[in-house]
Amino acid sequence: MSRFSPRLLVFAAAAAGLIGCGTEPTMTGSVKDVWDKPIANATVTIEGVTELANTGDKGEFDMPVLAGKKRVKAGAEGYVHVQETFVFPEGEDSKIQMPNVELVLYPEPKTDGLFLVNSKEYSKLDGQTIDTTGTELQAYTGLENPGKVKVNAKPRQRFVYRVALEPNEIARVGLELHRLEFVQDTTVTSAMGETNVKVNRFVAKEEIEFDLKELATDHHYLIITRGKLDAGYYAFHSEGLLTSGDVDGLDKTPEELRKAYPFEVK
Repeated sequence: MSRFSPRLLVFAAAAAGLIGCGTEPTMTGSVKDVWDKPIANATVTIEGVTELANTGDKGEFDMPVLAGKKRVKAGAEGYVHVQETFVFPEGEDSKIQMPNVELVLYPEPKTDGLFLVNSKEYSKLDGQTIDTTGTELQAYTGLENPGKVKVNAKPRQRFVYRVALEPNEIARVGLELHRLEFVQDTTVTSAMGETNVKVNRFVAKEEIEFDLKELATDHHYLIITRGKLDAGYYAFHSEGLLTSGDVDGLDKTPEELRKAYPFEVK
């Protein structure tokens, strides 16, 4: 006949109660907008978890404690969806620390275009016509008008880019960002010798590096400069139009396509 310890029976009963009434361990994450405002009623999905999570009034949500590399996606009405990848520790002895799951949403632009993330809102970059001035032997390509968009200097500038192009198409047209320099007048070479001409154009100088990230809502991208931009004027352009030396080719490009998108860093 088998013997049972009363103490063992009490322990087994307590363990069964914990298993039956317990819940899965969870962790807390948050969803906010680009200006650090919490977003309530945002929906969060986690790779490998069938249930959805929804944020509360403070933008917080609970999710199961996961292990390994997982994709976490968040979205809310009026915002562009984002997806980030996090690496979660596998067990208590893991050398990987639990990540701080913060998801940042950007308001969805109502139209196509480039939108600079300013201190409290978006500032849409208006297209300015690229043209040339000079002589038949030497010409300057640039902008007469640098636009009205201004932004304070910060470690990195951010832009939301809404355009009906796929990533490979954006790469093909060659989106670039250049610092601009204003040239008032200069001496250029002509058939008659040296000639002084009034340029009065903002012309491209050094190229500025940036990262372009595809967001989880179709045809929306995030652009972040890789470093701080010094005070001055800058402009986005594509197909090398702002730096082109092909004056005839530029003149043949329709004006609605011959655009650059300038802004000023104060």
